[in-house]
Amino acid sequence: MTTRAQMLAIVRETLTNTTQWPDATINVWIADAIRDYSHFFPYVVEKSYTFTSAARSFTISSLSPPPLEVLRVEYPDGEEPPRYLQQLPMTSQLFWDGPYYEVRGVPPNEIYMGEEAAIDDVVVVCYNAIHTVPTNDASVLTLPDRHLEVIRLFCIWKAAEEIAMTEEIDPDTQEFLVSQMGLNVIRCERVYRNKMQEYQRSSLSERTGPWSMDSKDRIY
Repeated sequence: MTTRAQMLAIVRETLTNTTQWPDATINVWIADAIRDYSHFFPYVVEKSYTFTSAARSFTISSLSPPPLEVLRVEYPDGEEPPRYLQQLPMTSQLFWDGPYYEVRGVPPNEIYMGEEAAIDDVVVVCYNAIHTVPTNDASVLTLPDRHLEVIRLFCIWKAAEEIAMTEEIDPDTQEFLVSQMGLNVIRCERVYRNKMQEYQRSSLSERTGPWSMDSKDRIY
């Protein structure tokens, strides 16, 4: 995996001017890029919770990283095969004392279960979260290395925005040049968005195999 220092070095191959774009500025852009990336490719996390008393609910807002969306709930932990609860509104008559769960809060902050957990029971929650935002140069990025290019393109886009904003407040700048800089910002953003869409298409193709049936194929 890649550290923030290594990601900064990748961005520096393009944004070489350390006076115009100091490390602190680029590190902020890297953090912003990771947050934006997480809306397209969330960080999938599994966390376990041990009940300290009999209960039907537990808090998840304090989990780190905080949940954006609950994907599945395994209860009790350790079953073979794993036992996953089904999501169902608590208002349903089937909910109580059944293998169900409901998530409360936006973003999620609490999970209720139809079954009452006993003391020392363990439940495992799988959820989507924001990828780890690095706090220092040694912090390891949690997004895959094959997607690092999108972080670099995001930083280039933000650098283009900064240049355009600086020139817009300069009364000596020619109107034509300001217009061209604005177009450059749009182009940089488009390149970034196109790369993100490319990654999304690639991700979908990895989940569905490119196969087709011939006349001898059968479905049973």
